[in-house]
Amino acid sequence: MKRRWIVLLLLFMTIGAAGDGFTREEAQKVQRTGCIEAEKIRIPGRETMVLNPLREETMDSRIGSAVKNYYEGLAKETDFTEGYEDIRACVKDGAYKDTYVVFARYEMKIKDIYTKVPGLETLYVRRDNRSGTYRILTEHLDEDTKDYIQTVARHEDVRELLAQMEEEYQEALASDALLKESLEDLKKAYEGSAAGE
Repeated sequence: MKRRWIVLLLLFMTIGAAGDGFTREEAQKVQRTGCIEAEKIRIPGRETMVLNPLREETMDSRIGSAVKNYYEGLAKETDFTEGYEDIRACVKDGAYKDTYVVFARYEMKIKDIYTKVPGLETLYVRRDNRSGTYRILTEHLDEDTKDYIQTVARHEDVRELLAQMEEEYQEALASDALLKESLEDLKKAYEGSAAGE
């Protein structure tokens, strides 16, 4: 019994040294069970740009395929979108094992509009340890994950990507008055539906 307490004490000291990536609930789970989930161990250094540079995944990689499938599903859910083209997954490693922050670039084709809308969306991807599939998590991200995403979004390489996408978006609007009008109508419709909730 004494040996078990020493092991638990060492485990807690290791957890403390590894970082503060655990929530109170996770720490209580460790205390009750004496074990931790490998994907919940925060990996040091990933919050820095030097150790976690932005990289582009190919669309046939597992992460790229997950992003592509996400946008194919998204296009089917909306009435105004014909589809998403030229999808690119710009990736940074997440704070935990098998997690990723994806800055997804795309061109959205709106029905009856010639000019495509350049866009950028932040996605959080996690590899399922049992099935090995990569899933995009769109809801219920914990505060620690949201804070981490904001941290890597402030990296210089991501800020350059955001600036480039903003420039492409403004150029598209300036080149097509019908596109600009359609996007304003969509914005008003969205704001109207959000206010009615």
